[in-house]
Amino acid sequence: MKFVNKLNKLFNKVDETETKYMKALEQKEEKLLAMRFELQEQEALLQDVHKMALLGDVSEETFEERKAEVDKLKDQVRQAEKEVHLIQEYKTDDIKAVIAELEEEKKKLTKDKGKELQSIQRDLIEAKQAYLDTLVKISGRYKELVEPDKKLESLKVKLGLQVRNYITGAGESLNMISHGADYIPLRVEQYEVYEALTYGRTPVNLKQYLNK
Repeated sequence: MKFVNKLNKLFNKVDETETKYMKALEQKEEKLLAMRFELQEQEALLQDVHKMALLGDVSEETFEERKAEVDKLKDQVRQAEKEVHLIQEYKTDDIKAVIAELEEEKKKLTKDKGKELQSIQRDLIEAKQAYLDTLVKISGRYKELVEPDKKLESLKVKLGLQVRNYITGAGESLNMISHGADYIPLRVEQYEVYEALTYGRTPVNLKQYLNK
């Protein structure tokens, strides 16, 4: 389906965009974490230097130099935090742009989608018709198979040897197929239709019967 392929390309673009940004975000966050840890250590050291400056163990100039280094590191941390936020923001913007492309493409492909849906529905109706056609064909085979027995039964009834003809039609005899201690109904239940269409599952006993 061409229209699905077009949409899938755009969905792939979303995945690629997200992966690219997530990789960049992960790297930036790792770097930010290391910078925060370093800042924490440097602030603790700065406090010690400040104490020493107050006690006259180091010069005020030494403290100011160390403080300038810590302030510079703080600026770097703030810048890194800003970049992390921007990466998340840019990722959202880029993905929104692709979503807009998807929405636009969906509008263009609505007609193609409708045609494909009609084709799917037709295939399902054809499958149902084929199933019923098979039943009609098998009914003929069954009638041919039991015809001698049916004639014999009718003859016995005519001669008064038995009350009625006990040979049943295909609808009664073949409606349920014996399977071990159980039976498999020929009627397709609604839940079986749902399971097949929704989950791609068919009754286990069908496969078991066919594989025996």
